[in-house]
Amino acid sequence: MPRIAKLTPTHDAKRDRWVLNIPPSLSTDGKRRREYFTSRTVARKRARTLTDQVIDYGIATAKLTPSQHADALEALNVMGDAGTLLQAASLWVKTKDAQKTAISFHDLAVQYSEAREITPKYARRIISVSNRFSPFFGGKFTFEITHHDITDALVALKVQGNWWNETRRMISTMFKWGKLRGYHQHDPTECVEKKKHVKAKPEILTVFESEKLIRTAEPRFLPYVILTLLCGMRGMEARRIQWEDIDLESKTPTIYLGAGLSKTGVDRYIDLEPSAVAWLNELQDRDGLVVKIGDWGISQGIKKANKDHGIKWQPSILRHTACSMHFALFQDANRSTAWAGHTLSVNLRHYRRAVTKEDAIKFWSITPDGRTAAAIVA
Repeated sequence: MPRIAKLTPTHDAKRDRWVLNIPPSLSTDGKRRREYFTSRTVARKRARTLTDQVIDYGIATAKLTPSQHADALEALNVMGDAGTLLQAASLWVKTKDAQKTAISFHDLAVQYSEAREITPKYARRIISVSNRFSPFFGGKFTFEITHHDITDALVALKVQGNWWNETRRMISTMFKWGKLRGYHQHDPTECVEKKKHVKAKPEILTVFESEKLIRTAEPRFLPYVILTLLCGMRGMEARRIQWEDIDLESKTPTIYLGAGLSKTGVDRYIDLEPSAVAWLNELQDRDGLVVKIGDWGISQGIKKANKDHGIKWQPSILRHTACSMHFALFQDANRSTAWAGHTLSVNLRHYRRAVTKEDAIKFWSITPDGRTAAAIVA
């Protein structure tokens, strides 16, 4: 065992205290330190305690094999000032335990998309995000992925603007889901920067484009067009509505959208304009769902509209058109807000002064037989 340095307290007469200069060999952190005491007796007791600790450590280290001793010295050399051997060992054990339930980012995305009750379209988006991001994470498990990894991937993939925030949100949702199942203990997206959200004014169709679309829509695509373009429904709402929810016979024709069918979770009645009633009456199959095609059929209808009429299709463009035309026709923010099922602020921000009243009258006059719809409110 190496010679142990002798600790002898010295007296600081100026401050009337006893000083113990502790060399690195006797310090618990391997650094030179200085401690102060009110009496020599206490200082000597502290010196004996430190010396005894070193002796005990020496006895313990004597039990190490030459290989273990060499590993410990090499580990200390590798770590430098990064921490202690105990901290390193604890971290290593936690890592090994985490690997027992570890999962890759791609597998997390697959399990998440299969386990949750999400739409097939959203599930495909989740897998698409996984396919694009997984190569940037290499062979890392999810518990090893950092916010730097995600940020670097977003930058490398040139994700910008609102799509940056949307992608960040999807990845965050997956990590939170995985955390609940013990795959990892953190959500690295919490430290990923959020971009300033810039809301562009919604795109809408012109009266000419609207008429071309509804008159040439394929029969299976037409119900979706009617419900979104003339009834102002969201796409997801239109796909859920049943014929039994539509009343075309009463004095005030309406569609009842139950809380379970609406995006906001609040039920509402949609008053139908005469043109909407006329177009709905053109539909023959009145059993079950009004819209009988899924996402693929709708996307095919959109592609045909793009090809046939050059319509630059934006998300929810049919609903945005309906909301703008409704506001322009009635000039009543509260009425249009209740009709569309969104907030007053959204209505005023996006749909006020979007079109002229003249165009709105022309829009709501589009009927199957080409004649002006009755009872248009001027």
